[in-house]
Amino acid sequence: MAVSKEKWSEASQLLSQFERKIIDPSAFSWTYLVSELGISKPTMWRNAEFKSEYERVRKLVHKYKNKQADYDLETSNLSKKDQEIAKLKQKIISLEQELDHERERLAYAALISRQNNIDPTLFEKETPLIKARAVAAKKEETAKTDILNLDRFRSKS
Repeated sequence: MAVSKEKWSEASQLLSQFERKIIDPSAFSWTYLVSELGISKPTMWRNAEFKSEYERVRKLVHKYKNKQADYDLETSNLSKKDQEIAKLKQKIISLEQELDHERERLAYAALISRQNNIDPTLFEKETPLIKARAVAAKKEETAKTDILNLDRFRSKS
């Protein structure tokens, strides 16, 4: 069953009300959310955005219950920043894994090229991408030094 965008915005508003203590923190539970929204728990849990927001609000509500802390805008903003930091850390981990995978592929390509009597350094020196970057760097260098921008009068060869 597909859930409409309106239902997801309603769900985020309900979490926001718990965060701001508009709704009593003791009512915070899955049964309350399911009864209010009409969306099943597995459906809500599959939505990554809702799941991360739920976890953030759950931690705040837990603080409200145990420490008798009041709603504080700074605390709310800090928890959002903590959530963003956690997302960025996850992204760093996935990018590092991807980088390791690509390094492994490059090492394997170098091995295969050596087995076929091809010097792997040729790939580093003569690739079209490296040549294009060198041409772009040269154009950028001349654009910086050419005060009058006389490139328009030069022949393109």
